[in-house]
Amino acid sequence: MKKESQRILLIESLLALIAIFTFFIIKGFNMLVYLAILLIPLGLCIWLLGVRQREERASKDVILTIIIWIILYYLITYIIGYFIGFLRNGYSMTLKGILSNVISQSIFIVIIEIIRVSLAKKSEYFKKGLIITAIVLTAIEIVTKFSLGQVNSRLDFLDTLFTVILPILSKNAFLTYLGYKTSVGNNITYRLLMELPTYIIPIIPNLGDYLSNTILTVIPLLLLYYLNKVYFTKKEKIKNSRRDLKKRKLGALITVLLVVILSVMIALVSGVGRYLALTIGSGSMTGTIDKGDVVVLDKKDKKVSEDEIVAFRKEGVVLVHRVVDIKNIHGVRYYITKGDYNKNEDNWLVEDKDLVGKYKFKIKFIGWPTVKLNEWILGGD
Repeated sequence: MKKESQRILLIESLLALIAIFTFFIIKGFNMLVYLAILLIPLGLCIWLLGVRQREERASKDVILTIIIWIILYYLITYIIGYFIGFLRNGYSMTLKGILSNVISQSIFIVIIEIIRVSLAKKSEYFKKGLIITAIVLTAIEIVTKFSLGQVNSRLDFLDTLFTVILPILSKNAFLTYLGYKTSVGNNITYRLLMELPTYIIPIIPNLGDYLSNTILTVIPLLLLYYLNKVYFTKKEKIKNSRRDLKKRKLGALITVLLVVILSVMIALVSGVGRYLALTIGSGSMTGTIDKGDVVVLDKKDKKVSEDEIVAFRKEGVVLVHRVVDIKNIHGVRYYITKGDYNKNEDNWLVEDKDLVGKYKFKIKFIGWPTVKLNEWILGGD
């Protein structure tokens, strides 16, 4: 077992070196060169470890479940896109461009998943190897989508963390465990169905970076939880007793509730649909709405009267103040606003086109982490 652990660490170290070398040294990323380099750890995996299957666990039910989840993912996201709009795919839609992207990405997926499953299968008695495998393969994939020159500030770092690193890390954690429990075919199927349509379909739902990457982070984790509960738990732990049945039903109910709550939160924060959640980062409305509160706005309700609270854009910043007066100048409706805590009215006029939404209600203090994070990004105390 010690010899196999050493072999696993050798290959994982080589993968880490390849990621570091590509990240810091190679300028102008070239996928063909990268694929050629990855053939080295692939060959070592096949030679030193082999690609062992676990057919008894690689059931048709597992692959069918994966396919159903992926179909639901595309149905839901494209139904949302029907209501909020679509964007043109940024990848080349010419036949040559599609073939080039699909072939290179397919080869990359096959190489990485054979390496992953080879390492995962031999980590049965070296569980730390699973964690290391997930991390180094995350790094291997990150360097195909990200370069050091993109990070120039704290904001760039956080943007990269949420839009690049977290979705890839979540996916690799799921795939490493899936490869450990089942077969390489399941891993390849999941990745081909999730990733190749990106290079083929000419339009994509306009979900925004935050919502789309949150979904891509959450899906693998939920699927991992579901597969582990239904297929990977040892038989002696899933007896059909009434107590176990109640526990499974309760677990399923809690999972559904968490998914619903998370979906509502994502929809509110991202502004998909009618309502938008906004964290208050200043004290201009203290007493009515305090710093760190989260307000929920109705984006469709633009019938504003005096003494109502509205959110509006001013020089790229969204502010939440009260309307203290309304004027009609040359047929254009203007709002005079003021923060409840401020002594004076705002020294600007707000037009209808500047309105973001009308205040509906607030949730006390839950936005404090966001406020502190934003102050850290901007270099505040």
